[in-house]
Amino acid sequence: MGKIFIKIACMQDKELIKLGKRIEELREKAGLTMSALCFRHGIELSTLSRIEKAQVEAKYRTLLRIAEALNMTLSELLDFE
Repeated sequence: MGKIFIKIACMQDKELIKLGKRIEELREKAGLTMSALCFRHGIELSTLSRIEKAQVEAKYRTLLRIAEALNMTLSELLDFE
């Protein structure tokens, strides 16, 4: 968990953009709309939208919920280098 926490805590603008694009691509690949993902996993629609657009830094618990919604681990979600 230490490496994951460091990666989340130290994200720069470029990494936020990469993460947002990765989440959007994975969500679309899974056939989920933003609304469906949010409704099923307790995430605010505006939060997911801002994460995908790299307008905010995602909280750890939100990333865990997104990873769960996409049937992957947090490590897999953050593997976008």
